[in-house]
Amino acid sequence: MRLSFMMLGGLLATQGCAFALLPDEPRPPQIAAAPLQMTPMPVLFRAPDPDVIATANRKQNWTCVSYVKEYSSIDLRGDGWQWWNAAEGRYERGSVPKVGSVLVLKRTKQMRSGHVAIVSSVLDSRTILVDHANWGWNRATRGKIHVGMKVIDVSRNNDWSQTRFWYEPGDTLGGRVYPTNGFIYPPTPKAITRIARRVTTG
Repeated sequence: MRLSFMMLGGLLATQGCAFALLPDEPRPPQIAAAPLQMTPMPVLFRAPDPDVIATANRKQNWTCVSYVKEYSSIDLRGDGWQWWNAAEGRYERGSVPKVGSVLVLKRTKQMRSGHVAIVSSVLDSRTILVDHANWGWNRATRGKIHVGMKVIDVSRNNDWSQTRFWYEPGDTLGGRVYPTNGFIYPPTPKAITRIARRVTTG
């Protein structure tokens, strides 16, 4: 019995406790893996070329609406604050940020036309990055394009009804709180592809 256990131990050590094919046992056929077919992701938004930003920063000719209409897949009319109602029945809306959606700020005494910005990245439930234009308060800042600006949700219920924007000159979070309507979401992937094709082909 002791010899049998020793023989069994030697066999397990030789085989490494794994199943092995016997010499006369046929091996399974080798099947080549088929190449993975990747479906192109729909274009949610586009980023401007550096020369476009440089030109805009010299000429100061962009508005928030003109920028969003040019570089997002959402096409609406009116001032920024009017986009929320204009989207009803045409685009889905909500309070959760998504890449490619448009953040709509309400009209205030300091910002009578409201504001719109494209969500370019969602960092967490209270932090996003936006691409937008004409976020300024004087001649030196109006009309410029801003890419990857941080926006923080400061609402009590995390519903993005109250926001604060990054203050670039001071390299800190701005102190003013901006009320928002929410986010307008891009159309369906099929519609997004159609819009992107129209933009690229002219």
